[in-house]
Amino acid sequence: MPGARASVAGSGTATVGAILPLSGLFSTLGPPELDAMQMAIEAINSGGGFKVAGKQHTIAVKVLDDESAPATVGISDYRQLVEVDHVSVPVLADNTRIYAAQVRRASLPVLSP
Repeated sequence: MPGARASVAGSGTATVGAILPLSGLFSTLGPPELDAMQMAIEAINSGGGFKVAGKQHTIAVKVLDDESAPATVGISDYRQLVEVDHVSVPVLADNTRIYAAQVRRASLPVLSP
């Protein structure tokens, strides 16, 4: 998705979109994952961020709750992050195979713990 990459190059901020189970059956998993992400982002940003093509950038995160239902709510969240919010990199916490078709279509790098 060229628009997502272009927004990183021009804005100075790369937005990572995370889909986490913050409610529902697996809600004990999402908050620690979010805490770890936020700690890493704070460490990177406080160190000056990162460079791409000689330009300095920072990282922001947009978090959506898949309500422990990745096959339904999670797919909708993925589309929101990629097609509407144009995040640079989606982070998929669990059940990444559920997102396989969407990931192939979007042609974006994906992070999964």
